[in-house]
Amino acid sequence: MMSKSKLITSIANVRQMSAVIGLFTALIAPQFVCAQGDSDGKHLELSVTTILDKDLDECSGIVSFNKKSILALNDGGNSSVLYRVRLKDGEIVQEAKVKGKENKDWEDIAEGPDAWYIGDFGNNANGKRTDLRVLKVLKSDWEDESKFEIKAKSIKFTYEGREEEPKKCKPQTTNWDCEGLIWFNGELHLFTKEWTSHHTRHFVLPTEPGEYKAKLIEEFDAQGMITAASVTENGKLVLLGYSPFGFGFLWTFEGNNGTWFTSDKRKYNLGSVNKVGQVEALFMESETVGYIGSEHWIRKKHDVPPTIYRFEL
Repeated sequence: MMSKSKLITSIANVRQMSAVIGLFTALIAPQFVCAQGDSDGKHLELSVTTILDKDLDECSGIVSFNKKSILALNDGGNSSVLYRVRLKDGEIVQEAKVKGKENKDWEDIAEGPDAWYIGDFGNNANGKRTDLRVLKVLKSDWEDESKFEIKAKSIKFTYEGREEEPKKCKPQTTNWDCEGLIWFNGELHLFTKEWTSHHTRHFVLPTEPGEYKAKLIEEFDAQGMITAASVTENGKLVLLGYSPFGFGFLWTFEGNNGTWFTSDKRKYNLGSVNKVGQVEALFMESETVGYIGSEHWIRKKHDVPPTIYRFEL
């Protein structure tokens, strides 16, 4: 039989170990919860369509040009150029420089019946940007040359609900960033990238050049940062993004009347950025087939080139 002194020592050791385990669990529990959250939804297989040219290392928007090629653009700090890229091999076959329009932070591109719309509304540096705009490029102005200049007109805007002067914040902490843009039913629809709330808000703008206040329509808990948007012919909305822990995802919404967030929805997981890169661009080719573009991703042992992926829902 164990002596009384040894029993007391043993109980003390057990209590000490329980306290250590409790502290350890408290420290790591949030990580397990977040990891579990990242696994919610169905895993979506991505197949590599092509590797992009190094000129598109920071690809942030893609849209269909025709069945064999896409239009692609880079984000802020790069040239004000639309690149037509051949899908089968990634070769850049045309470059259209947008005349007189600086690429302050191009983040998405959308297609309407007669124009392409470039979302120059990225705002992640300090949250203080006020010169937000969408650039309208007419399809009729597109030329056959391999390199040419194309005109664009500005649709300038501020956000409803942000009447006060924007306050400066630390990089990548603002809820007033935006990277998602679609054309639908004669209007432009913007989807914010919110670095702290991980929600997205849906705003609407006219398609004609001018100065406007973007109208707030709805809000959704995206569980991460939205980086691109696309819509199918039948009105299915698809949002692309990644979680704070580096896992890409898609959300699909079945509503087709210009509001989506209360409709039937589904989440798809794409995998870690260390495998698929930083997913930043999206367009839907049909109701079930789409393409995703990623930026060049380099972190420690991981080097993922800028890539176009194909998927089927």
